[in-house]
Amino acid sequence: WWIHKIKNKLIKLKYNESSLKNILYEYSSLNTFKYVFTTIHITITKNDLINLIKYKKFDIIYYLYFKVNLFKYFDDINVIKYLVLTNNIYFVNFIHLRSPINNYINNILLDKYIYKFISLEMLKYLNSIEKIDINIGFLSYANRIDILNWRSEEHTSELQSHSDLVCRLLLEKK
Repeated sequence: WWIHKIKNKLIKLKYNESSLKNILYEYSSLNTFKYVFTTIHITITKNDLINLIKYKKFDIIYYLYFKVNLFKYFDDINVIKYLVLTNNIYFVNFIHLRSPINNYINNILLDKYIYKFISLEMLKYLNSIEKIDINIGFLSYANRIDILNWRSEEHTSELQSHSDLVCRLLLEKK
């Protein structure tokens, strides 16, 4: 049911729930969604969450995350994959702080097509969560150079720690 308010009268127009959800996800604002959600009591499924992620409706996802038991769906690799593909580091961080996504990161990166859509910033962020295995063969030439530079900077900074510095000095003396 789609409920529309005109001059303080409720007019009910009949829709099936899936088409109503699609309209809400694609075109509605957070306030419209809240109104319809609380009036009709729409149930949210894993596929609904994936659609919200595809439409980048993060404000609605934030709302639903605290309103309903939405965090249970973030234990699915497909949901995490769509989330990573949005390249929204802030929202991935929000989910990471509340749900263990570390287990899925390397499995997601096994898919060669993901490298066409994922940003280098997202790869850097994922690497900060867990050391990731980046398949450089799937990247474009420019991205390969950026990754190699990034990895060499990371390696250099690791060598700057005190214990590594002492080990390097001892090796140089030999």
